[in-house]
Amino acid sequence: MFGDGLLSALDVLLPKYVLTIIYHEDFFLYFTAFLGVVMPSCVYFLYQYIYGIYLKRAQVHGIGLFVISTSSSGREPTNCEWFFDWLEELISTRRCSSRRRCRMRFAVFGYGDSRDGSVRYNRILGKRLHTLGASQIIPPYLVDKRKKQRLYVCLKD
Repeated sequence: MFGDGLLSALDVLLPKYVLTIIYHEDFFLYFTAFLGVVMPSCVYFLYQYIYGIYLKRAQVHGIGLFVISTSSSGREPTNCEWFFDWLEELISTRRCSSRRRCRMRFAVFGYGDSRDGSVRYNRILGKRLHTLGASQIIPPYLVDKRKKQRLYVCLKD
C-alpha cells in the first residue's frame, strides 16, 4: 500500500523518461558505483582541507610531544632533571615572553616501571607546562614496562 502511493506520487512528479531510468535495475547499480567513486574523493579532499588547517595552527601555536623514560633506579634521567630545572627557572623569572612557547599545546608519553614512581615526574612536567600557559592535547599516555600494558593517568591531583 505504501509503495503504491509512493509510485503514484513519483508518476505525478517525474517525467516518464526519468521513471523508466529509475525503474530499470541498472540505475541503482550505476548510482551506487558513482557514489563509491565520488564519496571517497570527497572525504579525501575534506581530510586535506582539515589537515591544512591544523598544520597552519600547529605552526602558529606549536605542539610538543614529551617522551620520558626512567633510568634503572626509577628516577628521571639527568637530561630530564636539567629540563625540569630550566622550566622551573622560566616559571620563577617569568621569562615567558615568547607567545609561541606560552600558547604551546603538548602531550606526555611516559615509559617506565610504575613501582619506581615514574608517574611522579610525568605529573611534574604537566604541572610546570600548565603553569607556563601551555594546554594539554590529550591525557598523558603512560606505559608500564613491567606489566606490558597501557595506563592512562590524569595529571590532575
